[in-house]
Order: sequence, then C-alpha cells, then structure tokens
Amino acid sequence: MVALVLVVVVIVGPLLVLLGPRYPWEEAVLAHGRTYLDVPLTTLFTAPPRAGETVNASVEVSYLPGFWSDNHSATPPAFIEYRWSSVSGTDLPVRFVMGPSFPMDQRSQFAGDGKGIWFSFYPAGGMPRVSESSVFSPLNISAVGPGNRSVAVTKWAMDYTVRKMAVLQGLIRTNFLEVDYSLTVVNRGFVVPLSDSNVTFPASADLVASGSPLSVAPGRPMVINGNAFSGDSRPPFTDYEPFYYNLTRIGLDAGSAGVLRVGLTSMNEWEAVCEHAQPPCWFQANYWLYLTTSTSPLWFQVYVDRRFGSLLIEYVPPPAV
Repeated sequence: MVALVLVVVVIVGPLLVLLGPRYPWEEAVLAHGRTYLDVPLTTLFTAPPRAGETVNASVEVSYLPGFWSDNHSATPPAFIEYRWSSVSGTDLPVRFVMGPSFPMDQRSQFAGDGKGIWFSFYPAGGMPRVSESSVFSPLNISAVGPGNRSVAVTKWAMDYTVRKMAVLQGLIRTNFLEVDYSLTVVNRGFVVPLSDSNVTFPASADLVASGSPLSVAPGRPMVINGNAFSGDSRPPFTDYEPFYYNLTRIGLDAGSAGVLRVGLTSMNEWEAVCEHAQPPCWFQANYWLYLTTSTSPLWFQVYVDRRFGSLLIEYVPPPAV
C-alpha cells in the first residue's frame, strides 16, 4: 500500500517551510488477531481452618448495575478502570485505540477514555437510558469453606488490528504502531482456585492491617463489611484506595513487527454513591466475609489486599488481661 503525503511548499523570505498533514496516516496493516483474557476482579479468601474448632466461613463480592431513580437522578454502576502500559517487543511507540468496531451504546460493559490509555469495565453492565431498567442483573460471586483461596474472574475476548502508522512532527516523519481493539465479555464472572489463576497470594507488602484485632463469639455469626475495612480506622485515617494490580502480560501478534508484550493494570475502589447527593448512601460494589466458630472465641486481624481491596484474616492470640 502506498501512502500519499501532501506537502505544501511556502517561501517566506529566506525560509522554506514545509506544511504536511497534521494527522497520522496508515502505512500498513501488520496483523489481525483475537486473544482471550482471564481478568481477575478480586481475590476471595475465607477464614482459615482452626485446630479443635468447627469454622464456617464464606466470602462474597457483588457488583451493582446503574439505575435511574427519576428522569434527572442517576446512580452510576460499579466499574473498574484498566490502563495499557509497559509495552515490549518493539522499538516503536505504541498507541491503543478502542474501536472503531467498539459499540457506543452506553449500556455496554466497556467505555474508553478517548485517548486510548484508560478504559472502564462495568461488571454488572453500563448505565441504562433514562426511564429504562438495566438489561443486566447484579453480578454476585462467592466462595465457601474455611481456608478457601480463590479468585473472582471475568473472561474477555479481544479482537485487534495492528497498524504501522506515520506522522509528521515538525519536519520529521516518525513511525509508531497502533493497536485498534474491541472487547467482548465471554463470561461475566466465575471462580477459580488461586493456584489455577494468574494471581499470586499477596506478599507482605500487599497487605495492610486495618483497625485493631476483632473477636467472634461461639455460635454467633459475624459479618465483616469489606468496604468499611478498605480504609484504616486509626489516625491519621489513611485511605488505601484505590487499589492497583498488574495483570499477567498479554501477547499480541504484530506480524512483521513481531510479538508485542503488553501490560494491563487495574484500578479499583469501593465507591459510595448517594441519591440526590444526600444520604442514604450505598456502595456500587460490596465485599462481605462471613465467619462462625463452634466452641470458643476466636481473635483475628483483618488485612486489606491493596491489589484488589479484598480482605484476608489471620488468627491472633487474645489480648492480655
């Protein structure tokens, strides 16, 4: 394919000025492809087993769709943001563009930022039109049993085209690669064991103790609201949101340019919304831990996984009397 470049020559006194196209043009289509992404939404860690105790434990995360309370008041849906980063496999700059086949329907589960760097994913669907109910139901994912270490995952199909582009920057012609892509949800949400996922158990640097140790009394079920534990309740009241996680790098076929290895970083936060900007308020997504013990009180420390905003608990000795 031959790219035609129009150049206008303007003589201003002794200066020769070249006025070329201000926008990039396509030099070649390098490759088309489709790949599938298993994208972790959050980790699901239940209370660990305890010697001599019968521990009942479960964990649940739910994502809510958006809705209209009237024609002027909208409650936005739960969302997670993603950013393309750290591309390797080429010396050329790489630009990501969501589209042009990307559906522009606001009820879609994806939305781009217009610059190709960030895009948002709505686990329970995007915002419906005014006076319409959501075409999606809440997404609820859970794991049951003491010592359960699992990951809530969504599966996407990514269709993409890699193009070699050119642009004039001043009087210099430069090249870059453009990845035009669209995303489709193949599976809204499912659970896989941590050992079978592309997520590791949190390192000590990933965990932050939230508040003081808690206790659960025998026979009295305890419910722990993960949203409330996402910030530290002790002075100086440090807020650990938002939460960032670097996903496993993705390989994209770029034809004669080789294989691009691309990073994808998620940014999540438990965000509260209020009707008419006034209480009552609620979270767009909820994270709950359930715990019951049989014969004696159990003391434990709650930790926040700073990668996802999920919780992990660890048993501790009772406080000294």
